[in-house]
Amino acid sequence: MLVLLGVVIGLLIVLLISWVAWVIISALVVGAIIGGLLGRHAFHSGRAVTYLLEIAVAAVLVLIASSGAGNAVARRTTSLRW
Repeated sequence: MLVLLGVVIGLLIVLLISWVAWVIISALVVGAIIGGLLGRHAFHSGRAVTYLLEIAVAAVLVLIASSGAGNAVARRTTSLRW
């Protein structure tokens, strides 16, 4: 019984870590794409500003995903409360 409980808790931890990793990696990829487009094409800035924009967009996406609005979107509900 104790072994089964340990296995279930271990699986839950692995699922949680993999979900968090997926959210962060997705935000980084999308942040890099959007920030790169903004930095290079919209603002015509150099590399340093483009990198900062990529980081900022990724941070905002992680913030949205971890907020109540991101959770509502993930659950596909229509009640988004900011």
